[in-house]
Amino acid sequence: MATVRESVATACCTTNAQIVRESLAIASCASLSSILGALLVILIPRSSLKPWLYGLLKSILAGAVAVVIICDMGITETSLSSWASGLGSGATLLFVGPLTLNPPSGPNKMHPRDENLTKDELHELQKREFDSPDVRKRAIYGGIVVAVAVGLRNLACGVWFFSFLKWRRAELEYPSILIWCATESADLGAAVALPIYFGTKSRWRTMVAVVVSAAAFPLGQYLAAFTLPSLSFRSRMLEFQAGSMWTMVVYWMQSCSLETTPWRHCMVAFYAGFVCMLGIGFQQYQWGLIGLQHLKQVF
Repeated sequence: MATVRESVATACCTTNAQIVRESLAIASCASLSSILGALLVILIPRSSLKPWLYGLLKSILAGAVAVVIICDMGITETSLSSWASGLGSGATLLFVGPLTLNPPSGPNKMHPRDENLTKDELHELQKREFDSPDVRKRAIYGGIVVAVAVGLRNLACGVWFFSFLKWRRAELEYPSILIWCATESADLGAAVALPIYFGTKSRWRTMVAVVVSAAAFPLGQYLAAFTLPSLSFRSRMLEFQAGSMWTMVVYWMQSCSLETTPWRHCMVAFYAGFVCMLGIGFQQYQWGLIGLQHLKQVF
C-alpha cells in the first residue's frame, strides 16, 4: 500500500514538474519574442524614421495584429460570443472620425487636402506634421492603448495555457506551441514599440513598455497556478481580450494616422500586412492545432 502511494506521489510530482517546465518554456518564448520584435523597431535610426515608413509599418502591423486576434480565437476554441464581443467592440470605434490636426498656420497655410499643392510643398507639409508635438502626443496615447490591450491579451493567454496544461495533461513532443507563441508575440511586441518609439524617441522607454506588457504572460500563468480558474472564467477572459484587441486595432489605425498620408495607402498596407501574416502564420496555425490536439489526449 505504501509503495502504491509513493508511486502516485512520485508521478504527481513528475507531472507537476513537467507542467512547470513547459509553462516556463512557453512564457520565456513569448516574452523573449516580444522583446525581439520590439528590437526590430527601435534599431531603426531616428533619422531614418520617415513619415512614409512610419505609416507603412503601422498599417502592416495593424493587419498582422488582426490575424493574431483571429488565430487566438480560433486556436483557443472560444465560443461564438467572443467573435461578437470582438466585432462589437471594434465597431463602436468605426463611427469615430480620425483625430486630425488643426490646419497648419503660417504664411502659406498649406493643407494636405489641397489639390494644388506641389510635390515639394507636400513633402514640406508631411515633415512639419511628422515633427509636430500633437502628432507625437497622439502616438504616445495610441501606444499606451496598445500596451494595455496586449498586456490583457498576454494575461488571458497565460491563464489559458497553464490551465490547459494542468487539466489536459499530455506529453508535448512538437515545437508547434513555441513557434506559434514566438510568431504572435514578435508581432505584438513590434506593435507596442512602434508608436511609443515614434512618440517619445526614447529606446529605453519603449523597451520598458514592451517588457511590462510581455510580463503579463508569465503573470497569468502564475495566477492560474494558484487560483485554478474554471472553464467559464477562462472563456470570459479570452472573450474580453479579443474585444480589447479589436478595439486597439481600430483605435490605433485612427488615432495614430497622419493627415498627410492618404487613407487608401494605409488601407492597402493594412490588407497587405493582413495577407502576409495570414500566409506566414498559416503553417504555424496548423502546427498549433496539431499541438493542441496532441495536448487533448488525456491520459
